[in-house]
Amino acid sequence: MTGRLKFKKSSNQSDSEIFDKTKEKFKRRCTRISPPRYAYLDEPISPPRKTRRRRWNGDDADAEEEEFNAKLYDVGGEDGAFEAYVPPRWRGGESYTSYLDTFSNDSDDDERYAENIRQKMWEKSHPGEAQHAREFAKMKSDRRNITSRAKYAARDEIHSEQAEQAAKQINEAEKQAEAKRQSFRSFWLNTPGKITSSNIKYPSFDGCISESSVSSFLQLSHLRASDKKRVVRDVMRIFHPDKFVRYESQIPTQEYDSIKEKVSMIARILIHLLE
Repeated sequence: MTGRLKFKKSSNQSDSEIFDKTKEKFKRRCTRISPPRYAYLDEPISPPRKTRRRRWNGDDADAEEEEFNAKLYDVGGEDGAFEAYVPPRWRGGESYTSYLDTFSNDSDDDERYAENIRQKMWEKSHPGEAQHAREFAKMKSDRRNITSRAKYAARDEIHSEQAEQAAKQINEAEKQAEAKRQSFRSFWLNTPGKITSSNIKYPSFDGCISESSVSSFLQLSHLRASDKKRVVRDVMRIFHPDKFVRYESQIPTQEYDSIKEKVSMIARILIHLLE
């Protein structure tokens, strides 16, 4: 029985897969919504754990501090004896800070020169390990570059998707608005036999009739002055109180007053828009 041949992936394929996986990981992390911090369904919320601290009395604390200072003094004396044999870069505290200060200028001082010589000697005496170290450093650098590019690509894709989603929402809202305008025109061109509060069409997108809602419904901000007056006058032929009387027979008596009140409100708004 022969098995399937498995081909080794090339470096380009491997880098591409790492890039795609890293990009998707960052996209999930950026778009992930954390769950709310409350109990799920009827699960009780457990209080946070309290850190247990050992209580010390004054005598124990003083004795422990005295013992610690004594040990520190002994160790400090031993370190002082061997400090001359420790390279400055491995020393802590002020010694390490002063060692770093020696590299504040761009000139190659003795310490830097000695470090370079030791590094080159090590590479000559350990060629295999040096080559492995260089390859490992290059691999880490390549991975950092891939991660950085994946982050930017994920951010760009998220922004692009958000912009596309926003455009779709705007387009959908415009379609719905245009459908309501078309329904309004069709209603008053061919009025039904019975006009009620549930089927009457007002020049507004919502139930709250205001000057801004009427102006937005009629798209007056996109029209020239002459076209604006023409549109408002066309609507006024319907909702002017003197003109609206002709629909009185089609409106139930119990609903006529409420409808007439809204019609009068629209008429006042239209008159104000003509000014």
